[in-house]
Amino acid sequence: MTASPKLKNSLIITQPVPADCSESKWQKLFAFWLSNYSTKPGSVIVSFVNSSTMKQLHQTHLGTSQLTDVLTFPYQSVGHLGMPIGEIVICLPVAKRDAKRNGISIEQELTTLFVHGLLHLAGKDHYKSAERARFQQDTHAMMESVKLTPVDLWSV
Repeated sequence: MTASPKLKNSLIITQPVPADCSESKWQKLFAFWLSNYSTKPGSVIVSFVNSSTMKQLHQTHLGTSQLTDVLTFPYQSVGHLGMPIGEIVICLPVAKRDAKRNGISIEQELTTLFVHGLLHLAGKDHYKSAERARFQQDTHAMMESVKLTPVDLWSV
């Protein structure tokens, strides 16, 4: 009997991470997430988009044209060789605006959004208060794993 091939676990970033961010920290976060949160092997795609693209994605997939900072798209055909687990889409202009408005670094903001997306890909949500508390704890644990202070997205 032949062993089944393993899915490659990789973080695929479709554009360069902004200069103020550390891609190596994102790779470490991805590895931490795979070990502690993900229920499936595979890769994750991260894309940075402009405001109009994010509005369009939000309208198409969630029925609202409101601008948002991050969207997560779990892929349905996970488990097939080579198929990614899902995609995290981050709106760079919104992240830059929010970082400036909240007096935090762009690295903190973007990394928090990346972690937010990863937790959604692991099936976690934050719509109920009990879920939100756990989501915040998980965000803190992941951010602290790369020595960054987490941003509480609901209090800023």
